[in-house]
Amino acid sequence: LNTTLHDHFKGILVEEKIEQEKDVPPEKLDLAFKQGETIKVSINIPRKANRAKSPATKGGGLSLPPPPGPTGSIPAPPSPAMARLNIGAKPPPAPTGGSTKWIQF
Repeated sequence: LNTTLHDHFKGILVEEKIEQEKDVPPEKLDLAFKQGETIKVSINIPRKANRAKSPATKGGGLSLPPPPGPTGSIPAPPSPAMARLNIGAKPPPAPTGGSTKWIQF
């Protein structure tokens, strides 16, 4: 209850402050550059030569050779879970005709 009363009165004070700012607008900030003022912007864009090296170095320096290609290798037999998915079979053909009953949401 105490927190609720505090929030209520704090909201009233904020509303009063907003009303006062409508009467007297705050000073405008001058954010333009002064004569001779400069800034330095650092943008980290890796070069193309560094891009090729970056994935290997991100892995902690451990680089594995690429996996062997399909030439001369026999594919592993499918696992029981993959066999149940029946991925190699063609899907059944779509039924002819169709429904004229459409549901509009």
